Amino acid sequence: MECITKKIKTIFQNSIQKCFPSISEDAIVTYANLKFGHYQCNNAINIYKKYGKELNYENAQKISEFIISNINETIFEEIKSSPQGFITVKLSKDYIETSLKKLFNGEKIDISININDIKESNENYGNVLVDFSSPNIAKEMHVGHLRSTIIGDSICRVFEFLKINTHRVNHVGDWGTQFGMIINYIKTHYPNFKEEMPDLSNLTSLYQESKKMYDADKEFEKSSKENAIKLQNNDEDCKFVWNKLCESSKKEFDKLYNILDIKLEYVGESFYVPMLSTVLDLLKESKLLTNIGDAICYQSENFKVPLFLQKSNGGYGYDSTDVAALYYRLTQLNCNCVIYVTDIGQLTHFETIFDLIKKTNWGDKNAKLMHVGFDVDIDQLSESLCVSAIKYFDLKQHRNSDYKFSYDNMLNVKGNTGIYIIYGYSRICSIFRKSTINVEDISKDELSLTSIYEINLGLHILKFPDIFYYILKNMLVHKLAEYMYDLTTTFTAFYENCKVLNNENEKSRLLLCSITKSLLKVGNF
Repeated sequence: MECITKKIKTIFQNSIQKCFPSISEDAIVTYANLKFGHYQCNNAINIYKKYGKELNYENAQKISEFIISNINETIFEEIKSSPQGFITVKLSKDYIETSLKKLFNGEKIDISININDIKESNENYGNVLVDFSSPNIAKEMHVGHLRSTIIGDSICRVFEFLKINTHRVNHVGDWGTQFGMIINYIKTHYPNFKEEMPDLSNLTSLYQESKKMYDADKEFEKSSKENAIKLQNNDEDCKFVWNKLCESSKKEFDKLYNILDIKLEYVGESFYVPMLSTVLDLLKESKLLTNIGDAICYQSENFKVPLFLQKSNGGYGYDSTDVAALYYRLTQLNCNCVIYVTDIGQLTHFETIFDLIKKTNWGDKNAKLMHVGFDVDIDQLSESLCVSAIKYFDLKQHRNSDYKFSYDNMLNVKGNTGIYIIYGYSRICSIFRKSTINVEDISKDELSLTSIYEINLGLHILKFPDIFYYILKNMLVHKLAEYMYDLTTTFTAFYENCKVLNNENEKSRLLLCSITKSLLKVGNF
């Protein structure tokens, strides 16, 4: 499918450069209110504000008229300027019909998108890694992990739909002092742990009990730290307990992942521990580090809080493992795009890491490093909720907005919910069941748009690649949910105003139904 937004943006960009070769102005193209047109260009207003006097123009409308005079495109049925300087265009019915017919590849509908048609020329998405979910071993997953899981999975599915090699990494917290604490608790209370391991089905309770002892008993605290060091040195007993803890936690995590149909590769913090000293030495050689007391740190000029690459006692924390993880991803996996999906509170932490990495020569110097943050304010979930409703409800939220789950809102058949989208899909399936015509036998040449409702549906179908164009810019995957909801409401208006079955236009309308069904199916995968 062709990205119309990018196509129209190029048309306006060429005209602006031709009209005003001495200025640098990127074309600004957005959707227009359908009362006035299909797409809108706002550059004339910006050019007038910046260069109006210099260019000797009395108002923005004159500039917009000049831009229009250098556009001669058959894809537009209408192009006009407003008194304020806005330029609106309407795509021609012939262009919409021709573009829709191109989606038919024999009996199949091809709604694939070429990454090169939607990305900017300076962007590279050859090898992408998305770090998401990332719960902690021996602790329950909280709602932040759930949001990270759903948003991260959606980002992965977008890249995979675009046929981009994508690593789905679950950076679980499986290392640190807390494991020395839990291991110490088990060794103290269950001396025969190798033969009689305690019930690990409620690891949260085990963690809480060990934390109480750690806070109240200095001797227990001391021996817990000793066990943490033993674990780092691959002590057999400590490693045995640690493996049991990891196995038990992952089993619980997988229950949720299986319900939500989430595919992930476990690569915990422990995986990077053997690299820590090497990474530290490389950073020392680059003279990027400084000392704060006995600790070795990176102090960015852009962020106040330093990264602690080595603690004063010689140990390593999550700053160290996060830097080592990015080192591995850039130099060993050769990723040119790494995306972290966590709550917004970790934004500064990751931006500081990115700031450090950009000063090294690790991997692709143009690699895109991005933190996709989200806010959390949410009540507990019930397992009985429909999976599609859960995922859609989360996906439709702007990731930076607070929200709370609501049973009524989530399961509303008439609202902006996954249930509403599924209902629209089932309505199309019902049309095909009732029709006496096999849609696969209909020639694409039968497609003809005869009403405004058909044109609006066809136009919205063709906007599908635009959504991926916007998502690649900022990873706001709620744009896809918005598109699916608008597609369903546009189809509903078409369905209610255009009789499909037993009508002279039945074949054409069945083709429109078929394309809509394919998009709804893909959008909800």
